[in-house]
Amino acid sequence: MTARATALLNIVRYLARLARDNRGNVLGMSALFIFVTVVLAGSTVDTARLYLVKSRLQQACDSGVLAGRRFMVDSASTTLDANASTQATNFFNSNFTNGWLATTSRTFTPS
Repeated sequence: MTARATALLNIVRYLARLARDNRGNVLGMSALFIFVTVVLAGSTVDTARLYLVKSRLQQACDSGVLAGRRFMVDSASTTLDANASTQATNFFNSNFTNGWLATTSRTFTPS
């Protein structure tokens, strides 16, 4: 029998003995539950942050679009002039600042 097979057999025997012995199970189960709880709490925080940023970004885009439309010179036109484009960008930037909740690389291109 090789050294690797012997080591594997020893590990299997140890795990079998550990499964039969119910002393000290509370410590192991508590450690497992704490680990799972921390992972779930972290996932919850990340998901909440994702939805918060997504919602705020949508509000900023809506604000920019409405501002651009309001500052258009010709209300029948479908293209933005320079002033409307600038105002739309300013409104977007006012509602969603760079670095808010560690966001990076944001762009807003009125068209």
